[in-house]
Amino acid sequence: MWATFIKLSSDDEYLAHQSVWSLFPSAQAEKTERPFCYQKHGGYALVFSNVKPDSESVEVIINDGADLLFDVIGSPSRGTYRDDKGRRRRMNPHTTVESMNDWLKRRLDGAALVTSVITKPLSPHAFSHPKSGRIVHPQAHFRGRLKVVDAGKMSEIVARGIGQAAAFGLGAVVLPELLNGLRGEQ
Repeated sequence: MWATFIKLSSDDEYLAHQSVWSLFPSAQAEKTERPFCYQKHGGYALVFSNVKPDSESVEVIINDGADLLFDVIGSPSRGTYRDDKGRRRRMNPHTTVESMNDWLKRRLDGAALVTSVITKPLSPHAFSHPKSGRIVHPQAHFRGRLKVVDAGKMSEIVARGIGQAAAFGLGAVVLPELLNGLRGEQ
């Protein structure tokens, strides 16, 4: 798995998404599934991927049994459906901290055990998409500790993100202790 820190040219969510996609021209050309997720930090993005991007990156190795801190801003919601135009729509956001924590644990099931978590519901994440119009995702901030039970599965989860909107800056599972040596453009 790879981690990359890039400077974004705009605060616009869709343009940030396009900037991150530009790191993976071969995935775009082959029309493969999205190989990344990211989390914005001011005018920068911390990008995780299962494909080496066209940018200076650090290889991140996760080991079985590792006891790690984690930080996730995710979009905990229950189910999706396709509307009459074929667009995917979210059904119901989780509204209690307990149901949000259960959502997180299900997303990490088989890869890691959440040993402690502090959950803070956040206001919805909204942005405009040129084709779909206004998109709104519920969001919550999860911070805590986990124990890795399957390093391969955990690497895939970190590289792809969890939940809705992983392609638009939500769902990145950040493991700060494993990011030594990662520097952004200053």
